[in-house]
Amino acid sequence: MGTANKGVGISVEPRINDRIRVPEVRLVGPNGEQIGVTRIEDAIRMAQENDLDLVEVAPEAKPPVAKIMDYGKFKYQEALKARENRRSQDNAVVKEMKLRPRIESHDYDTKKSHIERFLLGGDKVK
Repeated sequence: MGTANKGVGISVEPRINDRIRVPEVRLVGPNGEQIGVTRIEDAIRMAQENDLDLVEVAPEAKPPVAKIMDYGKFKYQEALKARENRRSQDNAVVKEMKLRPRIESHDYDTKKSHIERFLLGGDKVK
C-alpha cells in the first residue's frame, strides 16, 4: 500500500512575469492579437510598458503561449466563472414522504401541500 502523489509542488496557478522560465514564448497581445515568437525578456518588457502582466496560458505548447493581460482581472473573472459553474450544478435533494392507507383527509392534505412545496423548491420527492 503506497501513498498517492497528490501533486505536491505542482502549482495550479499560471506562471506570471519573472516566474516564466523558458527562453522564448509565443506572445499574444493585450487585445488578443498574435505578436509571434519572442524572447522572454522582450515579452516581459512589453508587458511592463503597458502596465500589465505576462501570463503563461499554455505551458505545454512548443513554444509556450503567453499573453499580456491584467492578472488580477484575469483571476477575478476565473473566480466568477467557477462560482457560476458551482451555482448552475443540479443540487436537488430527494425528500421522502410516507403515506399510509388509513390516513385522515386533513393529514393527507397537509402531506400533499408539503410535497408540492418540495417540488416547487426544486427538490425531488420519493
